Amino acid sequence: MKDDPGNINQLLEKYFPEDNYYTQIISPNYSFGANPFLNILSDLRETSDLAQCLTCIPDAFVLHRTVPPKNGALFVKFFQGDIKLEPWEVEIYKQYYPKLILLYSPLTPQYIFFPDFVEGKPAENTIFEIQF
Repeated sequence: MKDDPGNINQLLEKYFPEDNYYTQIISPNYSFGANPFLNILSDLRETSDLAQCLTCIPDAFVLHRTVPPKNGALFVKFFQGDIKLEPWEVEIYKQYYPKLILLYSPLTPQYIFFPDFVEGKPAENTIFEIQF
């Protein structure tokens, strides 16, 4: 989500309450901010897998407080509108990230887990509760 970390934080607080989850914003805009490093990485995306990985980092990492990390951890990527990923992002997520990435649009509201998105399954049109 190309938005300020405050909005991401509000979404995390809404859907992942702190009494059940630890959350950490990790988006490129949050991590690098106005740092020219993000522009350099964007310029290198065509030739560097590392630059692609760093520029498409999901917005947040979520860890359930009581469920072991093997089953209780996931990445979350928020979208302002429809859930859309560039083809290069799909490939990076398939190659370098765990399967449990939640793709979520608060405006629709829609959510879908990354493997279902790749398989072309439709997003769910209901607010969700993560079950571990």
